[in-house]
Amino acid sequence: MTELERYLRRATWGLSQPQRQAIRDELEEHVLERSCHLQAFGVPAGEAERRALAELGPPVRVCAGMNGVYRMPTLIRMTALTTLAVTLGLTSLSRSDAQIPSQLTGHTYLQSPRDALIDELEHSGATVNLSAAALRVQLPDGHALQLPITPYNVRQADGQPVLFLNSLLDQALRDNVPVRISGWDALNITLGGAVVQVKPPSGQQNFAQWYREAALGWVGPLATLPAYTGATATLTSTRPDLAGRVVVAAAIVKGADGTRQSFVAAAPVGPDGKLSLQVPAVTLTVATGAQGRGNPAQVLHTQPGQANALYLGVFSGTYRSGAVKDFAVLTSQLPKQFQPQPGHDTTF
Repeated sequence: MTELERYLRRATWGLSQPQRQAIRDELEEHVLERSCHLQAFGVPAGEAERRALAELGPPVRVCAGMNGVYRMPTLIRMTALTTLAVTLGLTSLSRSDAQIPSQLTGHTYLQSPRDALIDELEHSGATVNLSAAALRVQLPDGHALQLPITPYNVRQADGQPVLFLNSLLDQALRDNVPVRISGWDALNITLGGAVVQVKPPSGQQNFAQWYREAALGWVGPLATLPAYTGATATLTSTRPDLAGRVVVAAAIVKGADGTRQSFVAAAPVGPDGKLSLQVPAVTLTVATGAQGRGNPAQVLHTQPGQANALYLGVFSGTYRSGAVKDFAVLTSQLPKQFQPQPGHDTTF
């Protein structure tokens, strides 16, 4: 497959077949015309084609633009296509905010278009080799990983291959590649020196749900209980040491009838360290580990889920597996027992 063919395939991912062919033809015509123009000024053919593609910008960004254009009414779309073609031909798009799409499968399992992921890895300094048997990635820091191509790792969706990100990250750990995760509006995955930004799943504005689901696994008993439906209150704090991190509150709430419900909330910590976190508006007992006593990693194992026990945590950024996300117990100045009130912030 030539470089041009590979680019066109990635740039038209997600479009319907008629749209894909039409926009593929238009992009190819633009590249060939621009290449001929450059050759007229003495640029060798191969280099001219590479320059024409570079001027268009990353294919994942072109794909996003084309998807947007094809949602417009026909008359507006004709003008938009012309404008977009001019813009793509004259401007090399910045990669600082490039993000790949994602879909949520299960609780915290994500999948993304395979070719878009490869494109981002390559632009982040990785060398990627894809064959029918495996996806091989040489990362910027010298680490390497090899993901077998199996139905469990890669599948077809709307005629395009999608890759389970968790399979890739789990393979990275098996190959001793360091993996870090951060972010709220986008999930930033650092993989052996390469950084990939993932968009929230369709219909979601951020990764709040992803962190909540991760916290459910952190406090084991929560996953088996129905969700809490009562009133909530707000905890506020300023923690400059946690700027840019994500914090969670988890609790097991016992109702008047003796039934137990699960509560979990997540919130980002601002660049100034300010945070606001929801908790159930009931009398809560702060878990021992949340007070900083004992080994935080063992708190939830040595203290099985207690009714109205509040656990506060901060996402460590460490990825352990698709099913396990690490949270460090968050210390606080809360009294051992307190009752937050709706409409009144409680400082912790």
